[in-house]
Amino acid sequence: GRKLVTRPVWNGGLSLTNFTEDWCPYWSRKFNEDHTDPKIVKRVLYVAARHGYLQVFEKYWSQGPQEKLSKLWDKETCSWAAFHGHLEVLKWLRAKGCPWGEVTSRSAALGGHLEVLQWMWAQDPSYLWYKEVCYYAARKGHLEVLRWARSQGCPWDEEVPTAAAEGGHLKVLNWLIKEGCPYDKSKCRRAAARGEERARKVLE
Repeated sequence: GRKLVTRPVWNGGLSLTNFTEDWCPYWSRKFNEDHTDPKIVKRVLYVAARHGYLQVFEKYWSQGPQEKLSKLWDKETCSWAAFHGHLEVLKWLRAKGCPWGEVTSRSAALGGHLEVLQWMWAQDPSYLWYKEVCYYAARKGHLEVLRWARSQGCPWDEEVPTAAAEGGHLKVLNWLIKEGCPYDKSKCRRAAARGEERARKVLE
């Protein structure tokens, strides 16, 4: 049978228990401050964004009050959707006025979701003008994201190769060096020692 969740599991980080779509309305069917703690509903919205439960947002919006819903979401809501590549959820959130920012583009890069970043760029190119986009793409080995970001003028610095070295992403590290990204060889070596030993070969 279906497991009944009686308390939301939340540790404040990027790790959440996998909740079903039914869990969201279970916790927030009484969308009223007198019955449902706004903090709980806010976390429900995070869960819906993470798992791509667009219908949950649409249902809340149609049932209202819309003013209350818009007070409960924030930049983190868009970031959850971006990190997990739920572009349709992100589009809907933005259409309804949900805020986003640097953390959203950083989350998309960290998750390796090029399509999300490209859509963000089409809406507002300024959201790619953060070196963290290149940094997190390199850290997780998302070379295609990194290539595209650089083609659009996204900044980088010596921390980007260091991130690639620590993650053991040899292909990314080679590409960065070849493309002329500034790097500190000694810092990269130390990073490789903390991460994947294979990366040291590139720096010898």
